[in-house]
Amino acid sequence: MCRHRGRQVGKRRSRTTSEGNINAEVAEHLREHGAHDEHEAHKPSKRRIETIEILEAILLAIVAIATALSGYQAALWDGESAKEYATSSRLRTEANGAQLTANQALVYNAGNVTAWLQAMESGNRRLPTSSPTASPPTSGPPS
Repeated sequence: MCRHRGRQVGKRRSRTTSEGNINAEVAEHLREHGAHDEHEAHKPSKRRIETIEILEAILLAIVAIATALSGYQAALWDGESAKEYATSSRLRTEANGAQLTANQALVYNAGNVTAWLQAMESGNRRLPTSSPTASPPTSGPPS
């Protein structure tokens, strides 16, 4: 049994009950003790209540300003993100074009080397004395 200032407040349950029941017991105990203390406790002054209400209003204003600033920053960075995404897409396209050009040069050079080696193997005497060029012509494919 629980006693509060000499009065019996309620029955105490055994410690073997589940945690949910213990929480309910604690809540009931606090409710009962709080009910007794309400009559005896000092009530806050009107000035204190007004001060707390002013502080609550200031806190709500700060939260509203922070929320508005957060929305503004989200919109600002959303636009910046879209601009950077467009730039990255443009650069990716340019890189793909450069890769295609490099692959075409590789195929051209491989074809030249292959033709030179085949001509040399077949005994063609009209071959130049040096190895084939490593750079493709700039005007287009060979004729």
